[in-house]
Amino acid sequence: MITLTIQDNSDQMTFGATLITPITLAPIINETDVETVDGNISTYYGSTKRSYEVSLFAMDQESYSALKAFVDRQYSNLKYPKITVDGAEVLNITDMTAKMTLSNTEVINSCGLVDNIKLTFRESKQMP
Repeated sequence: MITLTIQDNSDQMTFGATLITPITLAPIINETDVETVDGNISTYYGSTKRSYEVSLFAMDQESYSALKAFVDRQYSNLKYPKITVDGAEVLNITDMTAKMTLSNTEVINSCGLVDNIKLTFRESKQMP
């Protein structure tokens, strides 16, 4: 089973059965192509960073609030959380520092169940 763990200095959450696959990898390649007069190109490469999109099954209000708190704390503490994905060695994600983005979500019933949860993690180094 694949699990996703998100952690920062205040909390840690692990998602297993609530994790929806596939996990989407979209590398961010910092490059610039320059076209010469004769139509050829040169590519100037800077770096490659990883970006992952993860979807979660519906969760109750309390769990969603705890998840959203990671996003809020990255702004208030000026520190990104770290993520680890176990069970999918091909992804190679262990304690990756990443900016966390939470998509728009939907409250789907009168009990406050939250659905359509998508997380994006963009690799970065921890800023001092």
